[in-house]
Amino acid sequence: MIVEFSVKNFRSIKDLQTISFVASGLKSSEKNSAVDKNNIVEESGTNLLKTIGIYGANASGKSNKIG
Repeated sequence: MIVEFSVKNFRSIKDLQTISFVASGLKSSEKNSAVDKNNIVEESGTNLLKTIGIYGANASGKSNKIG
């Protein structure tokens, strides 16, 4: 399972960029508690996100992280 991914000097990414799958201590409201239950898994005592989203302006390099 990926916990953290870093990349540097790849395509248009010059500086070190890191994506972390470690969940923060923030919790959804009671109304949306299913979101936490369905997206957070505990692995070796660490809460990890099953999915993340990458967002930003057009032409900002989002596709370079995926490709």
